[in-house]
Amino acid sequence: MKRNLKPFKNIIICLIVLLAVLSILEFGLIYKINKQNKKIVTIHQASSLPAPTVNIKKVFITTKRRTLWDNKQDSSIGSFYEITLFNTTNSSFSDWTVKFKIPKEAFVENQWNCNILLDEDILIIKPHYNRASFIKSNENTSFGFTLSFKDTFIPKEYEISGKFVQNILSNITIRNIFISILIILTGLTFSVIASFILKRQLSFLQKQQKRDNEFIEQTMKSFTNFIDNKDPYTSGHSIRVANFTKEIARRMGFDEQNQLNMYYAALMHDIGKITVPDEILMKQATLSTDEWEQIQKHTENGVRLLKDFTVLPIIKDAVLYHHERYDGNGYVSKLKGEQIPLVARIVCIADSFDAMTSNRYYRLKFSDDRTIKELERCAGKQFDPNIVVHMIEMIKDGTVHSLQD
Repeated sequence: MKRNLKPFKNIIICLIVLLAVLSILEFGLIYKINKQNKKIVTIHQASSLPAPTVNIKKVFITTKRRTLWDNKQDSSIGSFYEITLFNTTNSSFSDWTVKFKIPKEAFVENQWNCNILLDEDILIIKPHYNRASFIKSNENTSFGFTLSFKDTFIPKEYEISGKFVQNILSNITIRNIFISILIILTGLTFSVIASFILKRQLSFLQKQQKRDNEFIEQTMKSFTNFIDNKDPYTSGHSIRVANFTKEIARRMGFDEQNQLNMYYAALMHDIGKITVPDEILMKQATLSTDEWEQIQKHTENGVRLLKDFTVLPIIKDAVLYHHERYDGNGYVSKLKGEQIPLVARIVCIADSFDAMTSNRYYRLKFSDDRTIKELERCAGKQFDPNIVVHMIEMIKDGTVHSLQD
């Protein structure tokens, strides 16, 4: 149950962390925007730009000049300058001022939609008192003046200053973060409620599953005890192999349910021996070729016995392929390497280990040192070298002895 609830706990923790991060980010952005709204920026524009033809994100000026008079007598030229200040950024542009240098001999005749100040040869243009002092995003404002000079004059550089002002509530990022916070709070509430409901349901299901697993295990153990007891030398063999298999699976990182499935598969791996005559199974003399072939057929016969058992296909893999060898010289299908199902490769090692460490009529059981040497010698030949290391570790740390009891 704890493992089943762990995803919900992880989700709740992640949501809380994410909520904290987004809240900090939200306050940080609000502080940054407030600070940015008070900052005066200065933009230098080298020359007047033509009317925009592409979508550029900046503040810039375009200027149109029209000659009003050309007085030959006093060599003066009067020009009307229409200036448009564009704001194509995502913020409003507030408290703006435009400055540029004019010839000292020039003077301003009149002005339109703006206030003009002259500081020596610097022309300073500010918004007219009855016009908004800010330009909204993707909008512009136009103003103009008449300049009298003895020659045609084109401003060479503009200095535009002002404040980029963002409305906190209209800021897309802040609005999206705020919406995300609401979604997270909703998800957090749902997760807490769902985890509480699931905890109660899982408590009931766990008890029921525990009873079911105990029934299955007791049934399988009773059946395998019947098989193992046909030969006094193999009494308890299937249960020990199942214990070794489950421990190897645990060390390989499989979850509890997969460990249990492999345990069941190992319990049933020798079910086919029920079809082998007792006189062959318990024969102490050397087996003939025909007798040995009957022994080998216990894998195929076992699968036939389980033909109607479809709940755990992994069991059939263990029954049919646990005598395959990693180098391809086993039986019954001569599979090689990872062609052999994983459960069969694990059961093969557990089965061989129990055979080595059990007394037989023709030899005594191997010591731990001899067993380790044999496992190491057969790594990559009979056994998967990546799995057999776990069996060796179990011998060295004494785990196998507790599992044999």
